[in-house]
Amino acid sequence: MVKLSVGLPVRNGERFLAETLDCLLSQTFQDFELIISDNGSTDRTIEICQSYDDPRIQIERQDTNQGAAWNFNRVFELSKGEFFKWAAHDDLISPDYLERCMSALHHEPESVLCYTGVQVIDEAGDLLEETSVTTNAFALQAHKRFREMVLKQHPCNHIFGVFRSEALRKSRMMGKYMASDRVLLAQLTTFGKFHEIPLPLFFWRRHPWQSIRFMKTPQAYTRWFDPQAEGQFYFPNWRILREYHKVIAESDMGWVDRLKCSLWLWVWPLRYAPWLGLDILRFLRNMVRKDLR
Repeated sequence: MVKLSVGLPVRNGERFLAETLDCLLSQTFQDFELIISDNGSTDRTIEICQSYDDPRIQIERQDTNQGAAWNFNRVFELSKGEFFKWAAHDDLISPDYLERCMSALHHEPESVLCYTGVQVIDEAGDLLEETSVTTNAFALQAHKRFREMVLKQHPCNHIFGVFRSEALRKSRMMGKYMASDRVLLAQLTTFGKFHEIPLPLFFWRRHPWQSIRFMKTPQAYTRWFDPQAEGQFYFPNWRILREYHKVIAESDMGWVDRLKCSLWLWVWPLRYAPWLGLDILRFLRNMVRKDLR
């Protein structure tokens, strides 16, 4: 059994995939398997993957696009490691990223996730800016960690850190709805604390072909997670609130933490009222358009 599994869900990633694979396979920490799930790509993605002769690589190919949520969950289902990391086909990490994260988790058995600081790069790999994903998710109290994930605005780059596989197996994993990665991170804070390495070792690539650039509406975002949602109308922000409530209801936290987490969810609708209202307005507009047809 390998110590670490790296899961790479990809669809039409030919532009940056080879660079990412080279980066992962040249890590100073070598005891890992690399699981690639090609989600119905129509470009050279599968050819690039198959060009690598490395026994650590396992490739699975889907004939049709199953959606990002399904593909993220699939690479974890295929994993065997005690620890797990998701990797995006267009991002990079420093050569010692895995080694540093594994060392941190070894020395902090109470931590369920380790991540690092972030540098934003462009399509050529040039630095655009240095950012931080710092949150108080390393607090001892679960309700404080939950509050940070739910109420604080932050990039969701934590999701590309190194997890304890046991914690992910206890979770609800990626859901087929917008911002399910945020809900997953919120649930993980109820299991244990996060560890942040305050060095910019993760390189998040910003480029014209990013999936997020084509998600102009919440409905488009939802369809990216789940292609079966095409033509259906959702209340995406209300769904996020409902999922946060489910996290608390299913948690085995003590009653004090559960109560305080519930109180934070009374703050959430106040803070995000415009988005909740926008869901309702979009629904009403959609109904009017149907009536006019």
